[in-house]
Amino acid sequence: MEGAIRGTQWKLATADGRKWPVGHERDVTLEFGARRLGGWNGCNSYGADWRMPEGRRLEVGPVQATSMGCSDEGAWVQQLLWEVLRASPMVTFPDKELRLKAPAGVLVFSKA
Repeated sequence: MEGAIRGTQWKLATADGRKWPVGHERDVTLEFGARRLGGWNGCNSYGADWRMPEGRRLEVGPVQATSMGCSDEGAWVQQLLWEVLRASPMVTFPDKELRLKAPAGVLVFSKA
């Protein structure tokens, strides 16, 4: 599974069933490098180490991010992204999408 997402780029399609972007000009993105992931979270750029030692569970190291203020919707999706990443979400690829599922919520990304 780890090899399937390494080197891929994604943009957020839905956050807990809500379509994204909601009136925003910029997509929420998630890019996987060899051992680092990063992107734009709706308000700030971010990055962290990542690995998948248990096959379908994504483990993310401490997330570093810029600290710009943001709108209500941007703040909501940024917080949801942090909560999902911190919870070591399950990763699946239904219908050519990337789905991150954790107790905090479900994020669905399409290929960028």
